Amino acid sequence: MKMQKSVLTNALAAALLGIGSTAAFAATATFTSLGNGRSVSGLQNGGPRSLGYAGTFNIQIDAVPPTRQAYCVDINNPIAPGDTVPQAPVDYPGQCCSS
Repeated sequence: MKMQKSVLTNALAAALLGIGSTAAFAATATFTSLGNGRSVSGLQNGGPRSLGYAGTFNIQIDAVPPTRQAYCVDINNPIAPGDTVPQAPVDYPGQCCSS
């Protein structure tokens, strides 16, 4: 089972690296517009409260068409159309240098 997981992880990593990235394999995502979704509101302690937006938004990778749909689960940091976010470093747990 451990070997199968390692093979699957390596195959997935190789596939992701091969998908339209630059020579350094780094990418940026630019938020271009809202996608399908709606505003979220409700009551908190009996009073109305707007909680923002829930849904997808449109992005471009490395400012190259086509526009793609994405979603984000970070509720602590605001983002607006035109904002660009660099690729976060990737840490693949469970991969080690064993022979």
